[in-house]
Amino acid sequence: MVQIGCGGIIIKENKVLLIRRINAKTFNEMWANPGGKIEDGESVENACIRELHEELGIKIRIIRKISEYHDYKNNELFGKYTGFLVTIESGEPMIKEPNKIAELKYWSLNDLPNNIAPYTTQYLKDLHK
Repeated sequence: MVQIGCGGIIIKENKVLLIRRINAKTFNEMWANPGGKIEDGESVENACIRELHEELGIKIRIIRKISEYHDYKNNELFGKYTGFLVTIESGEPMIKEPNKIAELKYWSLNDLPNNIAPYTTQYLKDLHK
């Protein structure tokens, strides 16, 4: 079964907000944009809004879709993730799910961590397309 997920890229003063995931089945201990799985009957956009609120306690507005990342395991599609450029409408990002998020940090777009999730790398690469 293909995992379907989404997430938001938040850029502030030429820095991107990333979280370090823990206790995750995939991309564990990697820095990534916030986001998560889409629930049954939920749109990708609504899932992104919900996930960022659950993880960080913020209300966001989607600006636009950036791109999709396809994750393959043993030459089979394992995950399909959609990244959105988003802006914070209200609240300050804070860790609301400490069992899933170890750290939260704004990183300079010119100085990103080495252990960054491939889907986040893809979204950042596609940001200016």
